Amino acid sequence: MIKRFSVVIAMLLIVLALIASSCAPKAGEEGGEEARSGKYGGIVRSAYTAPSTLDPAFQSGRGDSHIAWQWNDSLVYIDEENEPDISRSVAEHWEADETGTVWTFKIRQGIKFHDGKDMTARDVKFSFDRLRDPEVGAPTVELYANIKEITTPDDYTVVFKLENPNPDFLKDLGDYHAKIMDADNTDFATNWNGTGPFMIESYSPEDRIVFKRNPHYWMTDDEGNQLPYLDGMEFIFLDDPSAQIEALRGGQVDYLIYLPPEYVPLLKEDPNITIYSKPSNGTFVIRMRSDRPPANDVRVRQALKLVPSIIFRKFIYPPGRHQLTSSYF
Repeated sequence: MIKRFSVVIAMLLIVLALIASSCAPKAGEEGGEEARSGKYGGIVRSAYTAPSTLDPAFQSGRGDSHIAWQWNDSLVYIDEENEPDISRSVAEHWEADETGTVWTFKIRQGIKFHDGKDMTARDVKFSFDRLRDPEVGAPTVELYANIKEITTPDDYTVVFKLENPNPDFLKDLGDYHAKIMDADNTDFATNWNGTGPFMIESYSPEDRIVFKRNPHYWMTDDEGNQLPYLDGMEFIFLDDPSAQIEALRGGQVDYLIYLPPEYVPLLKEDPNITIYSKPSNGTFVIRMRSDRPPANDVRVRQALKLVPSIIFRKFIYPPGRHQLTSSYF
């Protein structure tokens, strides 16, 4: 079984937008940092379980995935409806040939790693070759076993050749392990050189991870304002859900993105806390052989397709306990 998670940020974006103020200046406007106002600024704090690793190839849970999304990007972004969203993808265009076995991706130009290096097709090829390499041993080896070859005709074109057509190929590329890594990186455990909206400022495995804003991030909002709005984020590591809840109620953190259902009644009674809920796009992919029981029975396969796959996640954010003027992340 392969678990595939895509972090849902839109709901959190909406939540934080509730406390956003006036419009921010357009990217490139006069005034530079002095002109940043309104939506920009602030540090948001959250509580998470400690990550098992910061190497996206070996992530094993929701906390790992959400942390990786802050400092890195994916070739194909899977949105809140579990569909590919090209506006948030590193690829600016993709298409398959008539056989469905050759997929061509055009990569956005101008995306930079945090150290200033340009991200190119070479980094994309390296990232997926690593994910499908049995010697590396990532849990995605089977997921990408259908990839026959990856080539780079030029610096901003990547071509995937498949053994067989795969209608879910775009979603497979959006797997939560599939972050674009620096092809020149030799230590993924300690060198977190990504392309995402935030840069890792400090990391203490037993305590917290602190992010600072990436001033050269490639994404903009609908009005052309550069993202992210926040100056930074801080994730405090608390494994006990009850400790996370108490940190929220006590004002040590500003929000929790994963709320166990049993805590909902308690928090609904707190006038300082607002609970938001939305269907998740998290999916569990079960791979079964159709040439042996039980999946060789078409009725079994049809029944599995009817099983609801939506998992509800709870987003909570306490108004009045913040210094935020941001509406992104």
